[in-house]
Amino acid sequence: MRITGLSLTNFRSFSATQKLDFAQVTLLFGPNSVGKSSVLLALFYLQQILEKGQCDPVRIEALGDKHIGGFLNLVNARDQKKEITIRVDFSKSGDIGSTYAEIPDLIDEDLGFTPDSPSADADDISVEFYIGWSEPERTAYVSRCLIWLDEEIIVEATSDSGLKQPVISFINYDHPLLAEAYDIAPQTSLDGMGYVSEFHQAITEPRMTIDSPQGYGVATESGSGRYFHHVPIGYRGKAGALPMLGQRLRTSLSLDSDLHCNRAEEILSDILVAPLDNLLELLSDSLCIGPLRTVPDSLYQPNPYPQQKDWYSGEAAWDTLESTFLTTNEDINHWIGEKAGLDLGYRLVYKIEQGQTRYLSFSGEISTLDDAYALEDAIGDELSITISEEDLAENPDAEQVPLSNDVFRKAKADIGGEIESTLYLQKKEHKYRRIALWDVRNEIEVSASEIGVGVSQLLPLVVAAHTRRKGVIACEQPELHVHPRVQVGVGDLLTQIESDASFLIETHSEHLILRILRRIRESTEGELPESLVRVDPSDISILYMEPSPDGVSVSRIEVDEDGEFVSKWPDGFFSERRKELM
Repeated sequence: MRITGLSLTNFRSFSATQKLDFAQVTLLFGPNSVGKSSVLLALFYLQQILEKGQCDPVRIEALGDKHIGGFLNLVNARDQKKEITIRVDFSKSGDIGSTYAEIPDLIDEDLGFTPDSPSADADDISVEFYIGWSEPERTAYVSRCLIWLDEEIIVEATSDSGLKQPVISFINYDHPLLAEAYDIAPQTSLDGMGYVSEFHQAITEPRMTIDSPQGYGVATESGSGRYFHHVPIGYRGKAGALPMLGQRLRTSLSLDSDLHCNRAEEILSDILVAPLDNLLELLSDSLCIGPLRTVPDSLYQPNPYPQQKDWYSGEAAWDTLESTFLTTNEDINHWIGEKAGLDLGYRLVYKIEQGQTRYLSFSGEISTLDDAYALEDAIGDELSITISEEDLAENPDAEQVPLSNDVFRKAKADIGGEIESTLYLQKKEHKYRRIALWDVRNEIEVSASEIGVGVSQLLPLVVAAHTRRKGVIACEQPELHVHPRVQVGVGDLLTQIESDASFLIETHSEHLILRILRRIRESTEGELPESLVRVDPSDISILYMEPSPDGVSVSRIEVDEDGEFVSKWPDGFFSERRKELM
């Protein structure tokens, strides 16, 4: 699954609705403080809503518990009368995704309902949330949730500001994924020709009243299409119109049989809950690397269970390295250590430490020569050794000759084998393996704090690119403290990684984009180096953000097959270089 678009309204500096088209690599450009980071914030704010129902969070967990101060600091102009609107478009890319179609697989019975799953059958999904402020409850809540399957709206859920009872307020019974499956056919009604839907008839008939404007199951036809009368369906939710995710809807439906009721709830779950399940999974698989990445010190101990939020500081990258496979490390080494990659001058190596752990307890008495060897093992040069031809136990005053420790150790080594001493309590063999950084030029091991700052800042993006295979890999300013030669290499890193994950990069780097434009041109002209994969204009989305009287304005800068800008580049970017040169 992959996010293909994001629309924001009344979110921070976004006032009027702005649509951002995503691609395999999406680059966010624009002046400082224009709102580029707000794009990243919106995605992970939505994740926190879906995951925990928190519409008024003080901190965003996925962004390293970043403090944002609640809904008041998220809504445009801090106007609580406005509603934030966030819409996410995503493609399932061939995945089945979440589905609640279970009963038809368990029984062999004609329910009058389709055995199909609208959510599983859809290729493209869009979810739109309206988040407003509830004055009675003094909190933010989801007032509306709309879902499109294959670019056609299928369901709407709403909630009152009292958060008492969310309802399914609209169902598009004429949606192709419902109409074809649920046998919509022409039928003559009292008012002339109409259309009947078995699904609409089954869930609406028991709740129709004599005051209803139409008969159950029958749609009237007008110039704008067919319309089925809908009776709102209450359901169990949270944070307003947000349904409980990961489980079948519990609704107010009461049908002829429990089996029909359960199947109807499965269908409703499939069009309302399953798309949200898919979006939450997609966002949970995503990560964001913040603008200032942590450099581990000498006391750093890897966390074997890195979390999503640990990526924001970059710490998760160092943690992840400890559990990567040999082949993954070699891929990373290609980028950080070879000239064909970023050529940073370092590589990952396995550091193996092997030996024996021995436990010794001295009782004050040495009964054998092996005991003396064991004691020397423990205290080294502090041990003083003498020898005598007589039994010192019988003649303590007998002449003793000092024995050099060097001679003693040589005798110990000459004996070889295992020492069996009464002083040794236990012996254990050990072998430790860990990942270390190797300075290629100086051929020495180095710690993270000893490498260049730019290298340490870039490494989290390299590690994420090779270890995360799903979701969005977001990164703020990967070019920080990095030489221009390396910045152009980052353009290759973003376009040459084979992964289902996509990149969302906030950047000010001309060098990065120039490399991508070059690869597009080389792909078209057949001059791309053999080791590289083709880069097409459709693989890249360049979004330029600038302030306007209506808040942030977003423009997509189109690129043609020759690697040239089709759209005029706004003032303040590449033009600055030309001004200085001319």
